[in-house]
Amino acid sequence: MEKSLMSGVVKRPIHKCTLEVNSSNDDFLRETNNDLVVLEEPLEILLNGDLISITMRTPGNDDFLAVGFLFSEGVIQNVSDLGSVTDSCQS
Repeated sequence: MEKSLMSGVVKRPIHKCTLEVNSSNDDFLRETNNDLVVLEEPLEILLNGDLISITMRTPGNDDFLAVGFLFSEGVIQNVSDLGSVTDSCQS
């Protein structure tokens, strides 16, 4: 999935799961509830096919995260340094 860097934010579902959470105080179990927890997943950032970094993130808007990472690390100086951004999971 190739797209313009300035095309806007792509809406993706939040990855979450339900876990059983035990609340306690002074080693006594007070209650057990199910609670939604947002998941983190690894993201591989590649530049021209070479692995630059693996970072943990909450999934969604990975292209913006990758471009920001490359900029903050000094790999690129400007968005125009990139020809395109491709989400390999969407290919």
